[in-house]
Amino acid sequence: QREISMDQFDRLRKTREFTRHFLPEELVLDSWEKMAPWFQELETRPVESPQQLEKWLLDLSELRAAIEEEEAVRYIRMTCHTDEVQLEQAYLYFVEHVRPNVERASFALNRRYVHCRARTALSPQRYFVYDRARETEVRLFREENLPLKVEDEKLAQRYQKLYGEMTATFEGRELTLPQLHKILEEPSRGIRREAWCAAVGRQLRDR
Repeated sequence: QREISMDQFDRLRKTREFTRHFLPEELVLDSWEKMAPWFQELETRPVESPQQLEKWLLDLSELRAAIEEEEAVRYIRMTCHTDEVQLEQAYLYFVEHVRPNVERASFALNRRYVHCRARTALSPQRYFVYDRARETEVRLFREENLPLKVEDEKLAQRYQKLYGEMTATFEGRELTLPQLHKILEEPSRGIRREAWCAAVGRQLRDR
């Protein structure tokens, strides 16, 4: 991956394609404490008509997008700079202390939507897939799965860190494994074999 500076990344982050209507434009949802009031607002807001429900769905979508953006930013920073302990810790903090709370709150909102009377008045053609997804999420949610998902994500992060730091020598050049994988498309079988052996040999060192 091409490395970019933090300043460049922050400038890119502030370039939004869509204007916010529910959340303050400059709000950065970097902790559960900042997210909780917005989930609470959606949990307690009166939703009695199809129009109110559609506005509620739009606001919920905006909240989820903002949270996903924050998590994606932390993930990209971590994978672009695998040697930065602070960035690694920032991502793991989100995984361990933010995401479980978000999933609990999202479950409560999904359940509210599924049982909302106004839902029956929405267009079935437009909302069929959305309805099916929310009903499935409500049916499958289990509190005991949350710590398992955290551990799974932490293992994935550890793998990304190990893999992102790997380089191997090929034809006198030090290349990352993604760069070596591009060479596997070369017509020459000998070149492909040499690149494959270099990549696999490097992975075996951390096996």
